[in-house]
Amino acid sequence: MRDWLRRSAELSSGAVGLRCAGRMMTFGELDQGVDRVCAGLAGVGVRQGDWVGVLGHTSIDLVLILFGLWRFGAVSVPVNIRWSEAEVVRVARGYGVARWLVDHSNRWLEGERLDLVHDYTKLINQNATTDPRKVATAAHHRDDVCCALFTSGTSGTPKAVQITHANLLHNAALTSIRLGIRPNDHWLCCLPLFHVGGLAMLYRAIITGTTISLHERFDVEAVNDAINHNGVTHVSLVPTMLSRLLDTRTTPPPHPVTVLLGGAAAPAALITRARQANFDVLSTYGLTESTSQAATQAPAAAGVKIGSAGRSVPFVTVTVRGADGMERPAGEIGDIYVKGPTIMKGYANDPAANGAAITPYGLRTGDLGYLDADGDLWIVNRRTDLIVSGGENIYPAEVEAALMQITGITAACVVAVDDPEWGQIPAAAVISERPVALAELRAALNPLLARYKHPKRLLRVNTLPLLANGKVDRRAVASMFKNGPDH
Repeated sequence: MRDWLRRSAELSSGAVGLRCAGRMMTFGELDQGVDRVCAGLAGVGVRQGDWVGVLGHTSIDLVLILFGLWRFGAVSVPVNIRWSEAEVVRVARGYGVARWLVDHSNRWLEGERLDLVHDYTKLINQNATTDPRKVATAAHHRDDVCCALFTSGTSGTPKAVQITHANLLHNAALTSIRLGIRPNDHWLCCLPLFHVGGLAMLYRAIITGTTISLHERFDVEAVNDAINHNGVTHVSLVPTMLSRLLDTRTTPPPHPVTVLLGGAAAPAALITRARQANFDVLSTYGLTESTSQAATQAPAAAGVKIGSAGRSVPFVTVTVRGADGMERPAGEIGDIYVKGPTIMKGYANDPAANGAAITPYGLRTGDLGYLDADGDLWIVNRRTDLIVSGGENIYPAEVEAALMQITGITAACVVAVDDPEWGQIPAAAVISERPVALAELRAALNPLLARYKHPKRLLRVNTLPLLANGKVDRRAVASMFKNGPDH
C-alpha cells in the first residue's frame, strides 16, 4: 500500500502541511522527519509488527512519531494523556505493549512498573544526521493494523480497537467526497490524537495534501485567532466547544468556516445560533470502531434538518434494525448498524466483544436511532449507559468498579446528569458504611481514574432501586438527582 505522506511530499514538497505551537513544517520536511524517526526506532530495537505505546501531548514531534511507527511497520498505541498510572499499566500488561515512546512531560512512566520507555523527542533529535536509506521500512498491506485506539466497553474494561491502513484511507476518501476538497482548505484540529476524530483528521490532511493546524487543547482565544488570521476554513468541535466559541465572538469570521459537529447531541438553538454567526454547521455521527464518521450532513444540507446526523457517507451503509435483525421502516427507532470499509478489523484479544459487535449486518453500534424517509439518520440515544461529557466518553461500569475499591462503599451506581456547560456530568449514588464527602471520594479516585471520569455529584443512599430482573434501575437513580440537593 502506498506511503501517502511520501506521495504528498513528492507532489507538494514545499507546501505547508502542518502548523503547531508556532512551528511549521512542509510536507517535504515532515517526510524527512519521519525517516529520522524510523532510524530511531530501529536504533532502540523496535521491530516491525510490535505494538508500541505512545503517550504525549499534541505536537509536531508526536505527529512524526505516529507516522514513523506506521512507515516502519509497527502498530502505534496512543493512549489518553489524562489516564492514571494504573490505567496505562493495565494496557501495557493486557495487550503486550512492552515498549513506550513518551514526551518529556510523561517521563514519569519510566520506572513505573514499565520497562523500555524512551523520550521520543530525544529519539528524533539523536537521528538528525542518520541516512534514512540505511533503514528498512515495511511494505504495508491494506489490511495491516496500523494503530490501536482504546475505548471503554459497558464492562468498564478498555477495548483495543484495531484500525487498519485501509480503514484510515477510506475514511479520508469518503470524508473528502462528502465535504469536498478545495486547494485552500485548512483544517484546525483541537481534538487529541489519541481519539479517532483527531487522528482521522490528521491522516486525511496528509493524504489530501491540505494544511492542518494542531492545537494541544481547545483554547477559545487560540481557535478564534486561527480562524481570524491563519485562514482556517474547517474545524471539528463538540457542542460545548462551539458554544464557548460563539460566546466570545462579536463579529462573523472573515471567510466561510465549516464546523464539523459531533461527540454529543447538539441543541437546535446552538446550531441556529452558529448559522446566524456565519458558521456552517454539519452534524456528524461516528465512533472509534467505524474510524470516525459513519453519517455526516452534506454542505448543501446545512441547516435543513437540524438535529439530524445526515446520510451515511459514501461507501458506508447505515441501517436501523429491530431485535430480529430486520430493517425498521422509516421513522421507527431501532439499533444502528454500520457496514463498510471503515469498520475496524476487530477488538484485540476479545472474541466475546467481537461476537457481539460484528454481525452479518455490519457493526452493531449499540446506539439507538431511526432513518427518516430521505435516509437521514437521527440519533435517539448514544449507547444505553454512556455518559458523554464535553466530548469525552465515560462508561459507568468503569467508574463504579473504581468506587467499589474505596473503603466503606458497598454499592455504587453512576448515571448521567444534564449539565449546561458539559452536556452531561457523571453523578454517583453510593451505599456506604460511613459518611463520605465528594472531595474525599474524588481524592481516592485520583490514582485509579482520569479526573474527567470522576463523579461531579454524589448521593449517599440506604438502598439502590432495582428492576424486576434484579438490575439497578438507572433511570430511577438519575431521577434521584432531580429531587433535591445532594447529600
